[in-house]
Amino acid sequence: MHSAAALRFKARLVYLLLVVALSLPTGAAEPVRFNRDVRPILSDNCFRCHGPDPKNRKAKLRLDVREVALTKNAFVPGKPDKSEMIRRIETDDVEDHMPPPAMHKVVTPAQRKILRRWISEGAVYEPHWSYVPLKRPSLPSVQNNKWIATPVDSFVLARLEEQKIAPSPQADRRTLLRRLSLDLTGLPPTPEEVERFVKDRSSKACEKQVERLLASPHFGERMAVPWLDAVRFADTVGYHGDQNQNIFPYRDYVIDS
Repeated sequence: MHSAAALRFKARLVYLLLVVALSLPTGAAEPVRFNRDVRPILSDNCFRCHGPDPKNRKAKLRLDVREVALTKNAFVPGKPDKSEMIRRIETDDVEDHMPPPAMHKVVTPAQRKILRRWISEGAVYEPHWSYVPLKRPSLPSVQNNKWIATPVDSFVLARLEEQKIAPSPQADRRTLLRRLSLDLTGLPPTPEEVERFVKDRSSKACEKQVERLLASPHFGERMAVPWLDAVRFADTVGYHGDQNQNIFPYRDYVIDS
């Protein structure tokens, strides 16, 4: 990607590196990963009764702690058929089956296969992703090295070349600024901002726009939206008298963060 277009990724460079790297195919022999493949299955189906909450824990079993799970033979590394959890999720005995029918949870055949593979590969746990230090992945090799301007481009181009897709042409300046503005602030640029950018022929013109947008209060507002949506934030109760909730300090805290 040409340098001008690549700058729109600047604000989330590390994030994009990780996401694209994880999405690239790595072959059929790729090992099962606990955080990516196994933890979601256990969290959805098992942690309610065998997780970190002592009030709901059954049989003194924790599947979120490897040492406890191994002590209880829930997982026997390298031996899925000897693992109590596999027996429980595959049995037809209603009394023994896990998750219990009353939970209305089902471990699908595909999920069972993942758990079996994971146990066969050693039942290796990983720390929660938020505690794992970020690392830059190795850059994939590409044919058209001249197209590369940033590390992100290597991952993008590798996937394009794999799919035999030609890269898109460089966007014109009006389109580029619109993309930058919508991506970073969620708002289109003003006509005056567009004209200033079109007339600025300096080599740092695009960088200056990125820095301006990152410094804008609207950038904080844009980045706060997913977090506020996750907690279902609203200034008012939303029905009846629609009274104010007076929780705007939390909204401002998220935006300022």
